[in-house]
Amino acid sequence: LKRITSNQGTAMSEVAIQEAVRPSKLTFRPLKQYPSDVYDHILHYKGFALRMDFQNPHTWQLAQSCMNHMKESGCATLAWDGDSYSEESFTWLIPQIVEATGVKLIAFLLDIHQERFQKSWGHMGMDVTIYLVPSDGGKSDFTYLGLTAIRTTGANCVLSLGGGQVVMQEFQHAPRHVRYLLWPAHRRTPCKSEWEAPKLLEIGGHERLDLYVIQDSQVPETPDARIAEEIDFGIESPTAV
Repeated sequence: LKRITSNQGTAMSEVAIQEAVRPSKLTFRPLKQYPSDVYDHILHYKGFALRMDFQNPHTWQLAQSCMNHMKESGCATLAWDGDSYSEESFTWLIPQIVEATGVKLIAFLLDIHQERFQKSWGHMGMDVTIYLVPSDGGKSDFTYLGLTAIRTTGANCVLSLGGGQVVMQEFQHAPRHVRYLLWPAHRRTPCKSEWEAPKLLEIGGHERLDLYVIQDSQVPETPDARIAEEIDFGIESPTAV
């Protein structure tokens, strides 16, 4: 595991996303129609889909750092696994990423969730091509979806803003050439009184995992946050990664 520290995004900003003035152009296609030679420099984007708090300075700093990396990397296509839009999800950043970088958007979606995706993203004013992954009668899960997406695009990089058990399972079974870049944002626990650390932090050192931290930033002071502190989460700790 490689730690990368950053001074960027250390000040909290107000971000307002106005409601789109036009409907989204959502194009649904079967997975077998995915073109192997159309999309350039693809990054897969993942993270916590629930209970993120972007009003928390630590979370917002990591989010800004993640977006800055996308800008600097020259990302031309951003792919995600069909998660719905929410102000408490990593998907909240997608409209801002499009505005800042002009990336193309592609999503991979279990075919049984097409209506849900349409309701969530249909009013956002963005163009998205969605590739429908067969759900096998409901037997296919989100881990299968994510791995199918990575193998289909052949991309070599996944960016994760936090992330739970599904991201962990995908990492464990992803092709060996795929690197995971983790911005270790926490999220609220279901009772919202504590914080939950990303599951990938439990892995510790791994050659395919890079940890991006904000210099002089600290995780929320909760029992869950101490899990991160123990593996050198960008703050003073006697144990190095």
